[in-house]
Amino acid sequence: MTRSYRGRPPKPDSRGYYRPEVGGKRFTLGNKRDISEGEVARRLDVLRVCFDRQCEFYEITTWDDSILWAVECFASTGRLRTPALKNPDEHPGLAEVLATRHELYRELGLPVEHSNSASLQFGIQQTNQWVNDLVREEVKKALEQVDDQLVSLGLPDSQLFKARGAYPDDPVTNELRTFHEALEEYRRHKKTNGKRQDNGTPSPSVRKYIAWTKILQEHHEDFPVWQLDGDRLESLVSYWRNRPKTDRAKGRISIDYAKHMIDCLWSVCTWVDSSSSWKWELPRNADRISRTPHQLDADRHLFKTRRISDSTYTPEQLARIAKTLGKFEKLILGLSVNCAFQPAEIGRAEIGDYYETHPETGQARPLVYFS
Repeated sequence: MTRSYRGRPPKPDSRGYYRPEVGGKRFTLGNKRDISEGEVARRLDVLRVCFDRQCEFYEITTWDDSILWAVECFASTGRLRTPALKNPDEHPGLAEVLATRHELYRELGLPVEHSNSASLQFGIQQTNQWVNDLVREEVKKALEQVDDQLVSLGLPDSQLFKARGAYPDDPVTNELRTFHEALEEYRRHKKTNGKRQDNGTPSPSVRKYIAWTKILQEHHEDFPVWQLDGDRLESLVSYWRNRPKTDRAKGRISIDYAKHMIDCLWSVCTWVDSSSSWKWELPRNADRISRTPHQLDADRHLFKTRRISDSTYTPEQLARIAKTLGKFEKLILGLSVNCAFQPAEIGRAEIGDYYETHPETGQARPLVYFS
């Protein structure tokens, strides 16, 4: 929410100083003899953005005292530089505080600089380590409480072992979000970044992938993404590779259907692997997992019944058939015999498509004529 007034920069006062008011506080930006109107506008924009963000961050409607001194420094000089420690390793606590303030100022919109990048990086590393240690300790305590509850229920060792397998190895490095959450996030990614048609709606291919992720969510139970190792990934792929029975298909799904589902599953996994917001990587040797659907005996029988050999009809038989046809039917028969046209090609044929000699190779092909 915008809390500061977004008007034009004020005119200088009677002494020539620019002193705009932001968030109930008046700041001195400089004298008109020393500062340009463009620089005044730049500083004023930064002050307004910073005020709005700090109000949202602290849930207040006035300036926070811990931020105000930094804002006043920027307003008067046009820059803000956080202090650096010559030997940060001798003062790790102070390095953490300075690094935290530096990152806070940056997120609030202040163009903050640091005089010693090594000191800043040391402070950030110390802060991250402190946060990680705190998270690990709290999660460890919570898991110990859960474990005590499971033991108190009198579960056999086999069930306890299975339950403990759901505990994350490291709550900091493991991705604790679930597979279904990954599918939902992938759908949002496709809707936002996927290919669009001229009218702005998602393309047919994008809509298909969105629909397929919903089918994946229906067929696979939810689990933490950190548990998606090589074995589990192969089990997900093999589920579709073996072409399961579905109510929609009224039997085993087709090869094409299985291929589409595997392609969608793999697309989701590669997206999570490449996304900076997810802490998960494709397992090693994942590319060795076969993603080709299995053929069934029913497929071979179906393909066999559809197969047409060159000796299905002899020229004499075709001639007898042609005598019973009209001119249009003869045209269709001729295209089918001479060009191996199927219905889709016949429907798109035009008069200019006919060549007695191939236009590129110059090769003449023998034709069968029906009169």
